[in-house]
Amino acid sequence: MNAVRNILFIMCDQLRADHLGCYGHPFLATTHLDELARRGVRFDRAFVQSGVCGPSRMSFYTGRYVASHGSTWNRVPLSVGEITLGEYLSSAGRTLSLTGKTYVTPDSAGIARLHLDGDEEWMRLIRAGGFDELDRHDGHQAEAGGAYAAYLRGSGCDSADPWSDYVISAVDDRGRIVSGWNMRNARLPARVAEEHSETAYTTGRAIEFIRACGDEPWTLHLSYVKPHWPYLAPAPYHARYSFEQCLAVKRDARELDDPHPVLAAYRQQEECANFMRDEVWQTVRPAYQGLVQQIDDHLGCVWEELERLGRWKDTLIVFTSDHGDFLGDHWLGEKEHFYDTVQRVPLIVYDPDPAADSTRGHAETRLSKASTSCRPFLMRSSCRVPPSASKAARCCRSPAQPNSRMARQRLLRARLRLSRSAPDSRPQTRPMPGLDGSHRPLEICPLAGLRAAIVRPRRRFGRVLRSRPRWRLRWHTARHARVPARLVHAIEAARDGDRRGGRRRHRGTQARGRLLRAVVIRLQCAKRPSIKAFVCRGPIPTKVH
Repeated sequence: MNAVRNILFIMCDQLRADHLGCYGHPFLATTHLDELARRGVRFDRAFVQSGVCGPSRMSFYTGRYVASHGSTWNRVPLSVGEITLGEYLSSAGRTLSLTGKTYVTPDSAGIARLHLDGDEEWMRLIRAGGFDELDRHDGHQAEAGGAYAAYLRGSGCDSADPWSDYVISAVDDRGRIVSGWNMRNARLPARVAEEHSETAYTTGRAIEFIRACGDEPWTLHLSYVKPHWPYLAPAPYHARYSFEQCLAVKRDARELDDPHPVLAAYRQQEECANFMRDEVWQTVRPAYQGLVQQIDDHLGCVWEELERLGRWKDTLIVFTSDHGDFLGDHWLGEKEHFYDTVQRVPLIVYDPDPAADSTRGHAETRLSKASTSCRPFLMRSSCRVPPSASKAARCCRSPAQPNSRMARQRLLRARLRLSRSAPDSRPQTRPMPGLDGSHRPLEICPLAGLRAAIVRPRRRFGRVLRSRPRWRLRWHTARHARVPARLVHAIEAARDGDRRGGRRRHRGTQARGRLLRAVVIRLQCAKRPSIKAFVCRGPIPTKVH
């Protein structure tokens, strides 16, 4: 019998790797995460693709680089053409449930253009990034109409905006209500009671879900909004650690001598200018550690529930963070830049399969790409799940929902053909065969009505190409073109092709046996269009300008 039946994917927001006991912090008593590391494998050199919440999380959810999925900043929509973790898991009969934060912003323009704005359940899942949102709470803003705000009002926080007035507010020594956005107040306890704080609320919803599933398989994304700032912890965690129990700040005065212009400009922002002052980071770091301690204590409640239900023997657990936090290191605050304090994150994996017994307690020191590795890893793990889907998965999935990647891509291609007619009278051809085959998820290049020439090799990758290679040039008339992520040859098509897009002889290449990546970069609309293509060795661009 397969060992893995359930998947618990835990993510913290803005948690540094060096702020866990199992990663070497001398004072933080993260006993429950340390226990998870002893049961599983701890990755010492795990790095994310971005130091910003949204792009990093979209890389986790799609398994792709930021340059590929295109969500380059917070609240930049994730393209409707991107296939997310929830959609991949649906092919295994699973529903990826969510409690907490995702930062997924729906691609409203793309959804409207492709006529995917109906009320069907699978369309709702696309707008939610593939998540079945049990209780989404992104934090960092009021969300006055959300479920957490309603919960706070029912718990005695009488306010139109209880998050701002209680969760991130405190009472100072003079009895005044002050805001947690001001870092001078990080030493104060939040007005909200600990049992009603964001971390406690999110954990409670997760435990309720696990209990409700019973013996049915489940998949849950438990996503905390802390220890992201405002750095305001509820009592007693606000005073759990003193300044003497914090790590020393990592910075040198020589870093300020002739700095890079980008860093120099960034240090003039308010959060960086504040963290350059010693009294600020000395006030914030104890509160930050208190927020980390609170998360660890509540994960202990999850561990206890798994133990009580006998779920340790069949639950795969992945714990990580979307990025770190400078906290004054390198004379910087917040995140965003490519320092280890931001890009390096904790990554702990617990596999209940007895085949993993020999690796328990192991510390992996090789470089790991946390953002792009979690999605394929969870996909491989989900393949070992018994074929019976959970009740939640059966209830939330519509019979009309396409469950495979090929079906979804056929649907999107059909929507694209309907969304925009051909810009001229050139006859349309059938979609290029083989695009939905063994390639990785396809790159989507928005061409804004331009024509896309897609080149497909008939020979195997890496084979020596003769002076007259057997390549076919096809025209694909659509607003978007799907280009395979791996091609071995780049063509330079001669200008002035005939109006029917006929074949032309292409110049050969001197690359013998090399695996190259090619993509059509720019296509110009004219009476006789010209085609430009070149070889690129890095990630394939997804935008055409």
